[in-house]
Amino acid sequence: GEDEWRFVGRRTRDGRHRIAVGQEWDYRREMALDIVTSQLTPWLVALPLMLLILVVMLSRELRPLKKLAQALRWRAPESEEPLDPKGVPSEVRPLVESLNQLFTRIHSMMVRERRFTSDAAHELRSPLTALKVQTEVVQLSDDDPQTREKALAQLHAGIERATRLVDQLLTLSRLDSLAN
Repeated sequence: GEDEWRFVGRRTRDGRHRIAVGQEWDYRREMALDIVTSQLTPWLVALPLMLLILVVMLSRELRPLKKLAQALRWRAPESEEPLDPKGVPSEVRPLVESLNQLFTRIHSMMVRERRFTSDAAHELRSPLTALKVQTEVVQLSDDDPQTREKALAQLHAGIERATRLVDQLLTLSRLDSLAN
């Protein structure tokens, strides 16, 4: 007929006989398609389902880390409040505890820095006021050279005191930072 066939043949060992087997091409194609379809269909159904389950599970498991990241994002720089380790995976808990210790140290350092700045400003106010007064005296004593010289000497001494005070404050600041 008009059907296409596939034949496979083989000779016996002694070479006297030949064995041939034939099969229609359409039948072979249908059988191969059935095998592929039966093997692939479960995978095509299961794979999207498995991917969906994987995405849902990962998002659920990563939710505590997302909350932690958001808490860090919205955290004020000077905040001393510790991060809540509740719900955080046990593998990440040491990181959260270390961050809380770091936040405590940073907060105490900022408090010391503010106190130092406030003290330095207060300590510098008096010498600078005295320097301002001495400058005004120098400006007003144009016609009295003796008063002018005395005011310039006091101005120079005041500048020396202010410089010494600034050096002492800087040394104190360095020592304080080394102690912590």
